[in-house]
Amino acid sequence: MASPVFACVAPHPPIIVPTVGRGREKEASATIAAMGALHDALRDAAPDLLLIICPHGPIERDRFGVLTGPLRGDMSYFGAGSERFAIETDRDFVAALLTEAEQRGIPIRPLDRWNPNDHSAWVPLHYLRGAAPDAAVAMIAVSLLRPHDHYALGQAIAAVIARSNKRVAIIASADGSHALKAEGPYGFHPAGPRWEDAFQRALADWNLDTVLGFDAVFRREAAEDSVPSVAMLMGALSLDDVQPRIITAEAPWGVGYTTAHIDIQPRAADGETPPTPEIVCLARAAVENYVRDGTYLSTDQVHNARWLERRGATFVSIFNAAGELRGCIGTTTPRQASLAAEVIHNAIAAASTDPRFSPVSPAELDQLWYKVDLLSPPEHVHNESQLDARRYGVVVESGRQRGVLLPNLDGVETPAQQVAIARKKAAIAPRDAATLYRFEVTRYSEPSPTPIQE
Repeated sequence: MASPVFACVAPHPPIIVPTVGRGREKEASATIAAMGALHDALRDAAPDLLLIICPHGPIERDRFGVLTGPLRGDMSYFGAGSERFAIETDRDFVAALLTEAEQRGIPIRPLDRWNPNDHSAWVPLHYLRGAAPDAAVAMIAVSLLRPHDHYALGQAIAAVIARSNKRVAIIASADGSHALKAEGPYGFHPAGPRWEDAFQRALADWNLDTVLGFDAVFRREAAEDSVPSVAMLMGALSLDDVQPRIITAEAPWGVGYTTAHIDIQPRAADGETPPTPEIVCLARAAVENYVRDGTYLSTDQVHNARWLERRGATFVSIFNAAGELRGCIGTTTPRQASLAAEVIHNAIAAASTDPRFSPVSPAELDQLWYKVDLLSPPEHVHNESQLDARRYGVVVESGRQRGVLLPNLDGVETPAQQVAIARKKAAIAPRDAATLYRFEVTRYSEPSPTPIQE
């Protein structure tokens, strides 16, 4: 059963395209950097089909649209006629989707042309097209139907992908609230900031019930442009286990721009073992080499450029067959030359130098399983109200003492619990002044029992 090879949520403000912004795009530098990160991840995924969900395509009230002809357009409407797009549609995939939707009773119609001024398509394509220059497209237009209907079409997409031999990347184009500043396109409304917070939490938690259940009045007051695309994306990934990661969220011009990468871990069919992510295989190989032979695994054996070209902080956790922690060591800032080197170093440290455990022995190796967390840079926060035990890990620092706790751990439900555990790990007394930092993780794991708390 095939799964998508890449998925993301990408904003679409024309002004971030340099030929449109003409310098003003620098005001959204975090978004532009995040789009660069998506570009790199998409390149590594090597898709042959870009499925793009567009909230500004040829929209109709009571049915969806899917492009059957070639995609043609430019950004001349925004004063950048040099930004041109001419991409072939994957007609076989689109035909299969039309059939699947019809069989499920989902209203959808074929389109022989696309909206030539659709910036919800052109902006993501400007930043991401170069990562897969030979890929065809499948363009899906949202509708004014319910979020549940968008999710249902997403499920039809998932079914088609599952039967396909295509390497499909899904790009959900979506802006957030348009009512975040008085000078913004819709002025300011108090619902705007509340929407951004609620939506980002729902996306980070991959909370389908929240996304499908947002109050219609709340959505209208916030002038949001996210739910249809994201509901369809959730449906398209409904056959897979996912780990969302919000790369950045900003609103320089009164519109919310959330950029997120959705890491996909395909589910196994009944009776099958799900595949182990490559970065976890690297951690296992590093430990087994070191424990058996006393040698460090070389990064020369790593082939994916994604792990070699970037630096980053990581935690590696090792568990025994009962799901009990056997070792966990990590870094909150990168110390090695690459992510691959960081994982190798921390995996060996977790197996050999965690002071809570004896070193791993060769006899144990076949009974162990591994988890690798890739950390975002720590961000200073003023108090616990800026923490979220499910979304953020926490660093508690007092002088030279430093306690770290990963997010989304069994039995840790509140920021107060997080901080208390991190303090205890670092021997920082409750009364001692401390500085707080938060970070997010992208988590990769082998099939395993449920782990105990790190």
